[in-house]
Amino acid sequence: MDQDWLNILLLFGFLQGALLGGFILLSKFFKSKANQYFAGILIVISILGILPVLINFFGEQPFLICLNDIMLEFLFPVFFFFYFASSLQVPIMKDGKRKLLYLPFLIAASINIWIDLDMDFHLFDFGIKEDNPILLTYYFWEYLAATAYTLFLSIWSLLVILKYREATKQRLGTDWLFQFWMVSNFIILLWLVDTITDLTIHLDLVNWIFLALCLLFFWISYRGVYQFKLAEDQFEIRSIRASKAAKTQEKEDPIPDSENAYLYRLQTLMEREHLFRDPTINRDRIAEKLGISSGYFSQIFGTVHEVNFSEYLNQLRVEDVKKMLVDADFSQYSLVAIGLEAGFKSKSNFYAVFKKLTGQTPAEFKKSQDLTPTSQKSKPRSYPV
Repeated sequence: MDQDWLNILLLFGFLQGALLGGFILLSKFFKSKANQYFAGILIVISILGILPVLINFFGEQPFLICLNDIMLEFLFPVFFFFYFASSLQVPIMKDGKRKLLYLPFLIAASINIWIDLDMDFHLFDFGIKEDNPILLTYYFWEYLAATAYTLFLSIWSLLVILKYREATKQRLGTDWLFQFWMVSNFIILLWLVDTITDLTIHLDLVNWIFLALCLLFFWISYRGVYQFKLAEDQFEIRSIRASKAAKTQEKEDPIPDSENAYLYRLQTLMEREHLFRDPTINRDRIAEKLGISSGYFSQIFGTVHEVNFSEYLNQLRVEDVKKMLVDADFSQYSLVAIGLEAGFKSKSNFYAVFKKLTGQTPAEFKKSQDLTPTSQKSKPRSYPV
């Protein structure tokens, strides 16, 4: 009875994962290539979990056995890697050779279907038996190969994330990716432990793995989809900004000289390099970039500005947000994604600072701009050094 209830719980969890994957795949809000791979991950994992449960309920029906032997274990790591690579726009996604990563799945699926058509459907007469030593050896190495392939592409996915962070010198938009990688690899680790224990002491942990997968689906449903969309919005906002910057770079007027060379350099860092968009930037890091001490930087900064450096950064961030809120190119993105891309550390920090400096919430400001004729919209304030 306990096993029946466990099977029902697992079936419910995997059906939820399949529905979630289908929703992401078909929803108009998730239209990117990365979304398709993410949906593929959920659907493949769900099928891997549902089939054993159905076999427990209905017995070893030939059709179910054939589906279970397709070795989707080789397909999951490919979708897993492609999801991270597409999200971070890794060059390999533009290389047609990436499709070679599907080869292990295609080879394993073809061989296993051929075996099942002979053993279970008796379409051929090759005399293959379940206890055939060659067949058992093949299944053994196939399982090890699937495990090794998953570990290989999982590690490659992590390197993609770390390389992106190193190249951009920031963690914007990658926190969700890293969290998803960590949670997924905990389950992969369980799979590895299950492989080792099954081969050594014949202890099967598959139910624990399936239970962990169900918890993953619940976690994604509760938090992941929102974070997933948020991260995607941030990447798209960044791409639009990069495109706009490339088009307007030559048209920008030179920044006028400042009486202080350090403040001139500060203005360059903020207006041209947009360092305020980095949520981790602070006085010490700016002073280091300028080649002066933090104390001296505070001294010269205070001679020009009536606010401290943190308030100065927030002013620039609010102005950056206001520019995006009145730009039609950013109208489809969430307010939170826009705030995070401007350099705010969190939704609460963004809303509190914006309200303090403008007297309006971001939503109220956006609505007021939508109701105001373009010619009457106030220009964003600037904060010259």
